[in-house]
Amino acid sequence: MNYQIECSVIQVEQYGVSLSVLGYPNDYITQCMTKGRLYESDLLGEIYRRYGKGGVYVDFGAFIGTHTMFFSKMCEADLVIAVEPNEMSYTILTENLKRNSISNVDAFNCAVGEKPHRGTPIKCGINEGTFGVMLSDGVSGTIPIIAASALITAPPKLIKIDCENSSLSVLLGCMPVILEHKPVIVIETDEMTTDELIKSAGYKLYDTFGQTPTNIYEPA
Repeated sequence: MNYQIECSVIQVEQYGVSLSVLGYPNDYITQCMTKGRLYESDLLGEIYRRYGKGGVYVDFGAFIGTHTMFFSKMCEADLVIAVEPNEMSYTILTENLKRNSISNVDAFNCAVGEKPHRGTPIKCGINEGTFGVMLSDGVSGTIPIIAASALITAPPKLIKIDCENSSLSVLLGCMPVILEHKPVIVIETDEMTTDELIKSAGYKLYDTFGQTPTNIYEPA
């Protein structure tokens, strides 16, 4: 489906790389970038400094592609796997990839979870980036849900999960890959169940960023 979406254009620069970013007007994430830095630049900067360049990055909950583009251009990823279930945000994501001549991203317009299913879109907050997916009866849902591990086609260096109400389900879907390849895990959640599951897989909490919060876990 083709959308006519009103967008703002923001110019950002980090680590000597300039990006032209389309975003929703008046949305919180877009407004954060008007100062010339990508959204969550402190988190992204720590990823850049601590884990270096190259490798395969996974961006579950890519929204308009801010983190996807950072992994691609600044971190010089070999491959970025980006997933965004909101069709309008996915359209902006793909436009951002085009306008910045990014070709090392496999982008998917679907949701991910523990196992294949179908879901219904819900908005979990006031900002456009708070788009979530609620499990349906498995038949009538408008959004396909893919088992997360099925989309990770190469051993990942880092898996980022920002999936609003579905973080635990996405994490469970990633566990076969996590247990085999031990990537860095960056996850936005404050659920104790999620923390316990990651630590039981042989990880330790490295640091926490933002108010949401977003946690970085490393193999212990």
